[in-house]
Amino acid sequence: MSVLLRPPIPTARLPMLPLAAGLAAADAIRAVAGLTVDLRWPNDLLLGSRKTGGILVESKISGGAVDFAVVGIGMNVHQESFDFDLATPATSLDLETGQRVSRQHLLVALLKSLEREALGLADSAAGVTIPARVEQASSWIRGGGLRCTVRRPVRE
Repeated sequence: MSVLLRPPIPTARLPMLPLAAGLAAADAIRAVAGLTVDLRWPNDLLLGSRKTGGILVESKISGGAVDFAVVGIGMNVHQESFDFDLATPATSLDLETGQRVSRQHLLVALLKSLEREALGLADSAAGVTIPARVEQASSWIRGGGLRCTVRRPVRE
């Protein structure tokens, strides 16, 4: 899905939007499918070592302000098989749960989470809280693949 957002955030916080979208997707999957997502920076959603989705954000800034952002989130929900030659092995929510996951319930949960996370970027503390939450949700970051800590708030 692709969602057009007009987030009321300073341009300095726009780079955190993909991180916030990852947190929103992980929250929606947890709420609907009961699965814990491992965020692989910068845009992969993993269940164990298998990829179940990805995130891409495009934005437009004009006059020093965020005009809009398009958040694209793809998730494997009902797929039953995948090519063996993928760079990262893939899986789907149905395969991981052993049940048919409702795409409608997932969409509603995702939109609610995405709205909450995008609006949360307007908070001046987001420059610290978002990276800290992503670090908690990413075994790759915690394992030393990347340092995502911010020592002081991002200045606007």
